[in-house]
Amino acid sequence: MVSTRFSFWVLDVIRDRLSLANICALRLSSIGHLVDMADLQFQGQLYIAMCRMLRNPSNPGCLTYNIGHSLVDFGPGDHALVSGLKMTGSKQLPASSQFHATVFKGVKKLSFSDIQKRFLKECDRSRGNSELCLRLALLCILYGVVMAKDRSTRCLDLGYMHLMDDMDKFNEYRWGRVTYDELLLRTFSAKACINGYEGKDSKLRIEARGFVFVLQAWAYEVIPELASFCAKSSI
Repeated sequence: MVSTRFSFWVLDVIRDRLSLANICALRLSSIGHLVDMADLQFQGQLYIAMCRMLRNPSNPGCLTYNIGHSLVDFGPGDHALVSGLKMTGSKQLPASSQFHATVFKGVKKLSFSDIQKRFLKECDRSRGNSELCLRLALLCILYGVVMAKDRSTRCLDLGYMHLMDDMDKFNEYRWGRVTYDELLLRTFSAKACINGYEGKDSKLRIEARGFVFVLQAWAYEVIPELASFCAKSSI
């Protein structure tokens, strides 16, 4: 069994609750274009197949797959092309912010669910038309889609939220590099977990972490043979 924390449903909520003006403003931000992502179905069979095809990187900082006796790399450029997220830019995170202090009363342990509830409350108050609604929508995309955080666990990295004080700094941040590095780390970890199950009677149970849909979309385009795995029953 393969699970993922990716929250497509939050994109439907944002599209439904934000005003048209705020939706347009959202799309102009560095991560807001993701609000228009199609509601893809996570393919556990495909994810496992790709992990099993993973080899030692032929180039540093890449995922290298053995496909038909050929080595195929998934690198930073592929991630940027599929996700539309910046690979370069600022990497500095503020230690605190007025946004966090005001909107969340400085609470240090927040969950993705806390962000979503605050977003819905503000949408009810302003009919989705306030600047705060827009910024909370960005946080919903950030933590629910880009970072794919668990909905209830109170362990969000608040450094990213502190960028909300200055939207120029938020948009200049290298979200692509952060998510790419996380995807590499989690993919190698998943492969090690899958390898550990080989030859055992226990049922495989892993969690696909990171922005895994970027990798899945890339696979359909570059390695179409893998799509055949999706016709089988889900793991």
